Parts: sequence; C-alpha cells; structure tokens
Amino acid sequence: ILTSLARAHWLTAYQPGAKIDDALARASQFLERAKALTPEDAEVLTMDGHLHLARPDLDLERKQAITEEITAARKAYRHAIRRDETMAEAYFGLGNTHLLQDSGSQEAVVAFEAAAFLLPLDTRIPMAFARLQIGRDNPLQAIPALEYVLRWSATKQQRDAARELMKQLR
Repeated sequence: ILTSLARAHWLTAYQPGAKIDDALARASQFLERAKALTPEDAEVLTMDGHLHLARPDLDLERKQAITEEITAARKAYRHAIRRDETMAEAYFGLGNTHLLQDSGSQEAVVAFEAAAFLLPLDTRIPMAFARLQIGRDNPLQAIPALEYVLRWSATKQQRDAARELMKQLR
C-alpha cells in the first residue's frame, strides 16, 4: 500500500497545476516507509528510480546533481530488474535514463527491447526508443518504432508527436 501511495503522489506531481515539490516530497515519504518494510521489493526499487528521475526534470541547471540522480535512478532500476526480471516498468525507466544522459551504451536499447517485449501494447516504449535512436542519429532504427506508435497508439497526442518526428526524419 505504501508503494501505491508513493506512486499516486509521484503521478500527481505531473498533473497540471500540481505543487510538484509537495507531491514529490509526499511520494518520497511513503517510499521511505515502504523501503523500511521491504527494501528488496522490485516495485519499491522501481519507484525509487522514478523518484530519482523526477528530480532532474525540476532543475536542469545543476549538471552534477542531475548526473548523481540519474546514476542513482539507474542503480535502483538495475536492482529492481535483478529482483524481478519481469518488471517492465523498471526496464522502461532504465531506458528513459538514457534519454536524459546518453552514453551510447547498448543498455538503453536492451532495456527498451525488454520493456517492449513485456508490454507490447504500451506505445510509450517505442516512442521513447525512437527518441533515443533519433538522438543517436539512427533514423533507420527510429522509423519502425514510430510506425508502430502511429499504428497502435490510442492517443491522438502521441500519434501527432510520432508524425512530427517522422517528418523530421524525412
């Protein structure tokens, strides 16, 4: 229950008009209580990674702090994956860390592929994978992922974003 409460407050931080700092602080409080009870739980570890990734979104000026948060998020996601190899959300989160700071490692590709295998109908995954490949100047890898989003996405907003990226690639 504590992890669910942490997740609810974390998601609240991304709602329009939300008090981001307050929501993330509450999420952190619930997560710390959950970690005290089940520190090795894959869902707790995944949520820990999400909260580390939420912080760089708030302050892109502080490069060193961002690097530390991304490193901590990657560590939490990797630990979650070791605890539960079917935790698709951890794979997706790990891949997303490379969208913020990409070293060009194969880890991001493998993470997105694992997440897509575990959640084949979640079009956020191929969209993120396409963005990673565009950032790496690999348009031939990005195009099939964007086509998948165009075909299967349930939201007009995501399809429009995929169309825009496709236009940029052509």
